[in-house]
Amino acid sequence: MAIVFDGANKVFKLDTQNISYIFRLRYDKYLAHVYCGEKIDDTDVSGYVNSQVYEFSPYVKEFGKGFSLDTEMQEYSCFGAGDLRADALRLRRENGCRDALFQYVSHEIIDGREYPDGLPCSRAAEGMQTLIVTLFDELSETELKLYYGVYEQENIIARYQKITNLGKSDAFIEKAASFCLDFYYDDQTAVTLAGGYACEQRFQQCVLPEGKLCFGSVAGTTSHKLNPFIAIAAKNATEDCGEVLGVNLIYSGSFLNEAERTHKGSVRLLTGINPDGFEWTLCAGESFCTPEALLTFSSRGFGGMSRNFHRHILRNILPKGQKSPVVLNTWEGFFFNVNDKLLSECAKKAVALGIDTIVLDDGWFKNRIDDTAGLGDWDIDAEKFPSLAETVRQINGLGLNFGIWIEPEMVNERSELFKDHPEWCLTTGRAPSVQRNQLVLDMGNAAVVDYLYGKLSKLLEEVNIAYVKWDMNRYLTEIGSNALPATRQGEAAHRYILGVYELYRRLRTAYPQVFFENCSGGGGRFDLGMLCFSPQIWLSDNTNPFDRVKMQYAATLAYPPAVISSHITRGIGGSTFQSSSLEFRYLTSAHFSLGYEFDVRRLSEEDTRKIADFNRQYAQTRDWAADGAFYRLKSPFEYGNRTAIQQVVSKDKTKTFVTVLQLNGDYNKCWEIVRLRGLNPYWVYRDNSSQKCFRGSTLMNRGIIVNDLCGNGACRRLEFEKAD
Repeated sequence: MAIVFDGANKVFKLDTQNISYIFRLRYDKYLAHVYCGEKIDDTDVSGYVNSQVYEFSPYVKEFGKGFSLDTEMQEYSCFGAGDLRADALRLRRENGCRDALFQYVSHEIIDGREYPDGLPCSRAAEGMQTLIVTLFDELSETELKLYYGVYEQENIIARYQKITNLGKSDAFIEKAASFCLDFYYDDQTAVTLAGGYACEQRFQQCVLPEGKLCFGSVAGTTSHKLNPFIAIAAKNATEDCGEVLGVNLIYSGSFLNEAERTHKGSVRLLTGINPDGFEWTLCAGESFCTPEALLTFSSRGFGGMSRNFHRHILRNILPKGQKSPVVLNTWEGFFFNVNDKLLSECAKKAVALGIDTIVLDDGWFKNRIDDTAGLGDWDIDAEKFPSLAETVRQINGLGLNFGIWIEPEMVNERSELFKDHPEWCLTTGRAPSVQRNQLVLDMGNAAVVDYLYGKLSKLLEEVNIAYVKWDMNRYLTEIGSNALPATRQGEAAHRYILGVYELYRRLRTAYPQVFFENCSGGGGRFDLGMLCFSPQIWLSDNTNPFDRVKMQYAATLAYPPAVISSHITRGIGGSTFQSSSLEFRYLTSAHFSLGYEFDVRRLSEEDTRKIADFNRQYAQTRDWAADGAFYRLKSPFEYGNRTAIQQVVSKDKTKTFVTVLQLNGDYNKCWEIVRLRGLNPYWVYRDNSSQKCFRGSTLMNRGIIVNDLCGNGACRRLEFEKAD
């Protein structure tokens, strides 16, 4: 059983394949966290209690100084009733008071799972169980349900909360975290993915000082600056060993991760919707669900944590049955200067290159000669494309699929939509901030979602579109809604995200064959919420491979390579402004979702042949590599930022390939020792290049030496298969 309740000890125990998560009921009222870590067998936790009494910690009079909510390891904390640490739930009653004290009512263990209203989340896995614990606060007459979905094979526990007003007066949610975890401090560090536009997903590790660390976004999106993922790692944790706890949020709006260490030796970790600017009115009988948060743990270092997340995302998050195509995107080759003749010429060249899909990026709709006009109307430019449907039929006749770019959440002031409905934009009454010459539509307004669904479904009906790149090129500011009364403006940002999800859900339901790729000026909305609808996300507008290697490497801490869209471009630019070989650019993308973005008509015969060879090679590994086990063998953030070495192993362990990418060459060391991971130590593997054979144990322990890594941009690809 994945979930058991030990009635004698009043202990809840949740087990995955390798993890145990334990909490207990104290005094039949309070939920106290006990343990989250490597799997254990016992449910008698009577010896695992810190009974120290601390002065200035308010205690529950009924039980004496030995029990204080300020020192108790809690499952879900509330504001104002004795716990002086960061709160998970802040609920204002009609009289203006914000204290809450939720106490145990009941619990149930169900097969399968329930789903949070209106929000994306993990799909149910075969044989899974869910624990639902019901709590109640008497003064606010509010019910709180805590959900724990146990994914045994993936080593994931999925958590969310449902808050229901059972009283007659309104209640006001000011903060509602998706996840709360208390644990003891033992020199752990916090690991996050930080950055900015064109420098997303930078590995960041810091100590946990006394006080509170906060990582989050108030941009209305998860943003380029910080990702919702956070890990808490043992001080000595490495890629392959040491305890690492990972958390990620299935949400695409403003979020907040908090880690608070107290002088009493405890740490509280919280994640959820950012409370800044947030308030939700909960009328009598209404409910509110938090986004789902995923928890995993591994004693096998950062790599073990990552592979847990990867398995879960691939099996239970991504839309089913869709394989990432190899695309040719028009943007970096032509920007807005696209037309049917150019598109047809590129399509013919794409066939020779072995590309699956040609994607028409920005510039295809009326009045779109630059970024100052046209957004919101979504009518095909008849001058550039007299018959886009016919052009696409010809492209399909070549054996290619066709894709198109959209940015449905945005509008230009120079557009018919803005002229007709200026009230459909987010507004607080002041002159709006502008970014990329565009304003933001109020996606929380059902009329806006209906309009966009009508325009986009018309396009999808008229043109045979197999692939949609959904972009979003600015953050949310002046977040107010004409569709909401003054008393509910604190709901506007969250309702915006719910509207985005609703439009995605409607389009995916009506057009399940269409492949969606998410983008937000690169990685401005790289999160699990988007991955529930789009099987891949554009990581960054910075396509320079020397920068991309680091961004992609760090992103795999929380996300599988298959969801990371990685295009080969002309290879100059980014922060390094270094040129690079075609081979280096290909191997930078080889583990990820491959694409191309330049004017392919200008390719030389030699480069045409090389790219065709790359795509044949990629096609041979794509299916098994996409859901294989990924290993980071050498970090580009260590050893002088010199080299990145990465490996993927098929599920049956019969195939593997490795990429060696040198970023910062050393004249005196033009070689690397590569020690593989994840193989069967007893099998014999053949090097597909040299045809030499090695035991798996030899490849993993002694390794092999890769020579001729001379200079920046030197690269090698190694491939091994189980010998017959």
